[in-house]
Amino acid sequence: MSCSNTITKYEKTPVTPIPSSLTAQCQISPPPSEQLTWGDALQWDELLLTDLQNCNAQLAGIRKIELERQNE
Repeated sequence: MSCSNTITKYEKTPVTPIPSSLTAQCQISPPPSEQLTWGDALQWDELLLTDLQNCNAQLAGIRKIELERQNE
């Protein structure tokens, strides 16, 4: 006969929500004009690269949250 009873109880841990700012659709800069010149294209390229960096930062933020979830 045992002296005590052991009951295993599992508690749910709260899930870290992913902020809506990280899941929002990436914004893409429109072309500067309808008639795209070489100079306009160069300026647009810079805008598009900035857009891409912003999208990559969003994805990095999501990856960081997912890693934190796995390590909890």
